[in-house]
Formats: sequence, structure tokens, C-alpha cells
Amino acid sequence: MAVPAQLSTTARHETFAGVTYHIEGELMPALQIGLSNVGVSFEHHVLPWKDPNVPVVLHPLKGGLKRMLGGMPFLMAEGR
Repeated sequence: MAVPAQLSTTARHETFAGVTYHIEGELMPALQIGLSNVGVSFEHHVLPWKDPNVPVVLHPLKGGLKRMLGGMPFLMAEGR
């Protein structure tokens, strides 16, 4: 059996669904997204930094109390 090799976590100028992104870092990869006309949704607690000019809108999800008790996200954020 071959010894597994660690894959590089560097991706530059990749595009998926109309969004261009960059991934850098080995131990703690960082994702940089270039927003255009497409909004990107993410959990409300995973955004450590953003450009001050990018508006972020919070969307509550149905069943918020049950989701919170179950450890699931109860708010989704969207950057445009």
C-alpha cells in the first residue's frame, strides 16, 4: 500500500458558479472570495474578516430553538 501524500491547499483564480476564489495555507487554510453579482451564503460565525464595503445580511432559519439545541446553525449570513 502506498504512503499517502499531503495535497497542496493552494488554489488561485479558481471559478465555480460565477464566483472566483483563492485558497491559501496549510495548517489553517484561508478562503478568499471575489464577489460579483452572485451572493455567497455561510454560517454566521465563520467570517473572521471582510472588506468594510461588503454588505452582509443575516437570515434566520426556521426552528431556531431546536436548531440551537441541536448544535445546528440558526442564522445564515449572505455577502453580496
